[in-house]
Amino acid sequence: MRASPAVVLCTLSFVAACKNPSTGNGNGHNEVELSVSSNVTWPKSESIDRLTLRSYPATVTDSVAHSPVPVLLPKAMVFVDPLLITRSEYYAFSGRALVDGNPDANYTVHATKLAHSYEGTKLSPGNKAIRGTMGYLTINEGIRVASWSENGVAYSLDIECPTEDDTRCTEEAYIVDLANGLAFVGGGAQ
Repeated sequence: MRASPAVVLCTLSFVAACKNPSTGNGNGHNEVELSVSSNVTWPKSESIDRLTLRSYPATVTDSVAHSPVPVLLPKAMVFVDPLLITRSEYYAFSGRALVDGNPDANYTVHATKLAHSYEGTKLSPGNKAIRGTMGYLTINEGIRVASWSENGVAYSLDIECPTEDDTRCTEEAYIVDLANGLAFVGGGAQ
């Protein structure tokens, strides 16, 4: 079963709101989770892709200035009712692409400056080159996900394809190219 974009955004809102350190992992072992807000490095305002920003409706552009982290969005795509939600630690974008006038794949971009770590664990650098750094490519219930850190921010790009055999979700190349081409469109520090 696949979640709607609204469910994904609501879930992200709930998870991001849980900032208190916790103990216990449900398997009888006590672990201490530490949550810290990272220092964000902002790209220069001259690097804002204003053409891409103007291609989105007000439901997106009006929220960009409120984002606590640099906003990265897909270029040259048209979405059905796209939405950008911002909160104190993150933003979440969701939209369903239009292809030849028909609704197609769902796209989401999540970004947060909140970092979680667990006592006794090491960070892994990732296993795939994404946007000039090492990140991860995964598939969860057919949804292709690229995740990486950039400018002190953790990003995740998800694509939910309309069919199980859609190569945008079955192969890595499309999501890597899409992630590498995301446009910086601004944020609250700009």
